[in-house]
Amino acid sequence: MVAKVLRVEFPEQPQQPRTIEDVLGEVMTEARRRAGMTPAEFAEALNERGPRRLGLMDTTVEAYEAGRVPPPGDVLCRSMELSGHDVVAALLAWIRGTSQAFPLRGAPSAAGAATRASAPR
Repeated sequence: MVAKVLRVEFPEQPQQPRTIEDVLGEVMTEARRRAGMTPAEFAEALNERGPRRLGLMDTTVEAYEAGRVPPPGDVLCRSMELSGHDVVAALLAWIRGTSQAFPLRGAPSAAGAATRASAPR
């Protein structure tokens, strides 16, 4: 007796629309992972970077990453900079619909190095 094998293909489930919170959460998660830090370490590094202390905790970082709360612009920029992202290029990629591309910065500019050197630690 010969049996026939039927191959049934099911259409992919339509993808749920992504919210800005989802996209920003993915950016925050990728930034932290690229920086090689835990949420607690990342929160502390974000607190120390920039002209004012943010007072972030690991639970805040986790809420940003889960998309429950959108991170403020300064937190998002600081997190991307910590991981070597070019903030402007990443946002332009998202606007153009290629948000999976997170370009890393090349050699730091003299102005960027001076800013990082003068930032409180």
